[in-house]
Amino acid sequence: MPDAQIVQLFPTRATASSEIRSEQEQRVGVSTSVVEEIIHSAGRPLTVDELYPDLDTNQSILGSALVLLAEAETKLLDGETLSRAGDQISADDATQHFLALLPELFCCRSLGDSFATVINALFHGLKNLNGVPVEEAQITQMLNAIRVLRRRPFLEYNEALAVVARLEATGLRVAPRGLAIIAEALLA
Repeated sequence: MPDAQIVQLFPTRATASSEIRSEQEQRVGVSTSVVEEIIHSAGRPLTVDELYPDLDTNQSILGSALVLLAEAETKLLDGETLSRAGDQISADDATQHFLALLPELFCCRSLGDSFATVINALFHGLKNLNGVPVEEAQITQMLNAIRVLRRRPFLEYNEALAVVARLEATGLRVAPRGLAIIAEALLA
């Protein structure tokens, strides 16, 4: 296995003075910080598959989620390719296979509210199309959303909201169907 840089993934507590070292830094003896990505010894970012090569999908929610996200990415890539080729029926079929994975991905929601928010938005975005074929731009944005989750399954909530906003920008209605009716009733 190639050498990898060891980094601290947990944030340190901010201090009032730069001269006062954090408790964690005092304990570990080296400066620690939050990192956006882990760098492979070859100088490139590690992929999630390289970072978690041996996750047991039967025992790990993260392992199950990563396997399902990889399958979802494949389905959407197929859909995007078919849509670009003008084969809307096959593209819609690939998208429907992707839709079938979303309830199982939602079962992995204990990974975080952000994960659940994006999966929920994808699910309702597709369901709210009501049989209208999905557009290429929508497939592309769904693919981007899955790639974000696959690369960073523990993303921050404001980042999840940005992903949802990009889905909405393509014309997907990501709120559950009955939500507008309930909201009107509550406001009346």
